[in-house]
Amino acid sequence: MGNEGAGHAGRLLRLGKTFAWIALAGTAGLACGGSAEDDAGGSGSDSDATSSTTISTASPGSITSLDDLLRELPAHACRSECNEAASFEFLFDAECLEIYTLLYESLGVSMQRSLDAGTVSFDATAAEGCLDALAASACGEVVSASACNGVLVGQVPIAGSCTESEQCAGSAYCDSTLACPGTCTASLGEGAACLEGGECATGLACSVDGVCSGPKPTGELCNSSTECETLYCDQQDEGGRCREAPRLFVKALGEPCEFPYECERELYCPLDGVTEARCAASPRLGEACQISGLKTACADGSYCSSESDDGRTGICVAEVALGGSCTDPMQCATGICDGGACEKYSPIGGPCTSDERCFGVCQDGVCAPQPACPEPGYPWARSSISRSAPGATRGQR
Repeated sequence: MGNEGAGHAGRLLRLGKTFAWIALAGTAGLACGGSAEDDAGGSGSDSDATSSTTISTASPGSITSLDDLLRELPAHACRSECNEAASFEFLFDAECLEIYTLLYESLGVSMQRSLDAGTVSFDATAAEGCLDALAASACGEVVSASACNGVLVGQVPIAGSCTESEQCAGSAYCDSTLACPGTCTASLGEGAACLEGGECATGLACSVDGVCSGPKPTGELCNSSTECETLYCDQQDEGGRCREAPRLFVKALGEPCEFPYECERELYCPLDGVTEARCAASPRLGEACQISGLKTACADGSYCSSESDDGRTGICVAEVALGGSCTDPMQCATGICDGGACEKYSPIGGPCTSDERCFGVCQDGVCAPQPACPEPGYPWARSSISRSAPGATRGQR
């Protein structure tokens, strides 16, 4: 998760158009997990609804529609044997299945819009194969993009109107950099100049040099995780470098750490002003703490409230419960501060004051799906859908 706090994480869950199609491949991008070796170990998945999640492969003929597929995906995102489920609940103080069900509900509306318009078709056989591949994958394992990229098949020819790259037939992409709707355009080959990466052909990404290139090995400079063989670009390194994704909640007390969520529960990695950080006990209610925007900055359901002039140190105070007053998402146990109150995510048609509470947008006081062509200024307003990632992974992106 890098240095993202609870409020930032909420925003990451609403990456809009780009995220909708990536999520269909079951990655969800946020359910950060460890490796298969960690599953029996000490990251400590809680014994709750999510930890009882079971996964089975799709039986022949069981998936006949997009709705069938989307109903199955939350369970795959919240696999009980993976650290990813535990870390998701820990970061958001929310039920994993509940959150992902709302997420896929919203994404499904956007996908169904394309199906209804005839710009994409749904391949039920490919959908069953996608679920089987996800069920068979180990935590942290890279799942081949080919396992899921045939679920939605583009029907719009080159030069046709589009709002998503998945609407374009073959390997074409939707160029919406100047206007929305955009135009289906032939993908660029290796060495061609690029801007975002969505315009590069399958298996290529837009490098820091602004050209379409193949996956980079560990240690190479990168702008995004899609450029890397490991599917992880460490933005903490100057300029960003391809690295192995960190394993979360696995380091014990006193062990060296480099990333915010490497340490076990009730521990944190004190990175601020430390040459060689080691996992330390998270300060408890009433104790001094570092202002970091991390859920691990304090233990016992508390957060680090600034009490100093330097803005770097504070005191651990109790998180605000559902319905309580807030000015910042970090204050809330739910991770969402909407209209000055701590709230939970709302479904489509549910109440909201701002987009923070929705997996789409907040319109006239209720959550609504993201429009096909959003207003200028939204983070996803100019996104071209990237099909350049060499694969999908359950690990941190």
